[in-house]
Amino acid sequence: MTTSDVIPIQLDITSADQVALAAVRCADVNILINNAGIGAPTAFIASPDLHDVKASMDTNYFGTINMCRAFAPVLKRNGGGALVNMLSVASWSTQAFIAGYSASKMAELALTRGVRIELRSQGTLVVGLYAGFVDTDMTKNLAVPKVRPEEIAAALISGLLAGAEDILADERSREVATKLVKEYKLREAINQKAWDDSPYAKQ
Repeated sequence: MTTSDVIPIQLDITSADQVALAAVRCADVNILINNAGIGAPTAFIASPDLHDVKASMDTNYFGTINMCRAFAPVLKRNGGGALVNMLSVASWSTQAFIAGYSASKMAELALTRGVRIELRSQGTLVVGLYAGFVDTDMTKNLAVPKVRPEEIAAALISGLLAGAEDILADERSREVATKLVKEYKLREAINQKAWDDSPYAKQ
């Protein structure tokens, strides 16, 4: 593939109409990476209003739902493929000064796990990609250790090739997640069987 094979499109994932159009235009997709997101210092009580809390939820959670729903049939038609949601260590814990962001990423984690259960039968690998601080515009004003985006991309490629459902892309995510992921996996098989045995799976 060369740069001439890449067709950029403008897309606001909070717009259902734009997402639907993107799914039509990108009908050959077999890997969907939901990386769009916003972050802001969003305390629940101390913030002057709920604008940033709502914006975080609209983009990080509801926008990602829009993408998953629109592209699930595309992935199915193309053999299953993979659906990747860019999550965060904030998906597992809440710090008060970014509580709104954490809530949106926790919701996105729940979305990822639910979509994984629903799409397993169509052969779609649903991946949660986790990291701490990544050196992007979102974190440019934070004086904290950061991982380069190229490292996250490399970890994702390796994980996809290995068929991994949860990819811990940096040391911070591996440190926080090791115990939590193991505990969740014990429950996931039970949740999968409950779905497979339900009337919804037979529709």
